[in-house]
Amino acid sequence: MAPFNTKRDEGRRKLYDKYGFWWCPIKLFEYMAMARPVVVSDVGEITAYLDGAGLTYREGDTRGLAESILRLLNNLEESSRMGERGRRLILEKYSWELHARRIEQILTALA
Repeated sequence: MAPFNTKRDEGRRKLYDKYGFWWCPIKLFEYMAMARPVVVSDVGEITAYLDGAGLTYREGDTRGLAESILRLLNNLEESSRMGERGRRLILEKYSWELHARRIEQILTALA
């Protein structure tokens, strides 16, 4: 499995280097919608979506990842606040319904 992951990661890095962005996995939004705090690496634009709904760690820093996870596990009140913040963000900014309305507005303006 490691060679597959290495090749996949290499392809992602080429895209990132070429276009200067990183995509945002749907899982992030799914966890936020379920009011779960998230932990993400600081790669690309993904951290811009958090806005207090989780923690970040430096890419490749396994100790930082572990510390972030432990922080959430050891601070349940803080974790709960982050999770609720994520849910609110989804409802207010990132729901499919909101995106559909925005696309409809753009298409209507172009027509």
